[in-house]
Amino acid sequence: MKYAEYQIENNTVSIYNSITGIERIHLNGREVSKAFSWFGSDHLFKIGENQYTVKPYITLKNWMGIGFAIYKNGVPVTFQNKITKKDKRNLVFRIIFAVGIGLALGFCVGFLLGTPIEFGIIHH
Repeated sequence: MKYAEYQIENNTVSIYNSITGIERIHLNGREVSKAFSWFGSDHLFKIGENQYTVKPYITLKNWMGIGFAIYKNGVPVTFQNKITKKDKRNLVFRIIFAVGIGLALGFCVGFLLGTPIEFGIIHH
């Protein structure tokens, strides 16, 4: 899922992370960095002659709990995240929907295996 999108030097930089821990950085739709990490990995890429570093960090300042520090040639810089509130709201709904589907599948599998489950309590 896309966590952030920035306009840097007339380029679009998108930051993705999956539930499997794969982090990706795309520059104008092309992958320029990829890493596996559960807690965030630094990503390096170039735009022209400038070296950029994206460092994820945990924060309580936003609903995702993840922020990104961006460095240009080693100096911290600030960019506005272009993901809109509507995009974030849609992301929350997709997460809730996915969790709901997972719970429903779990209840169905439990029923098919003969294990009655009611609201997380197993009856014998």
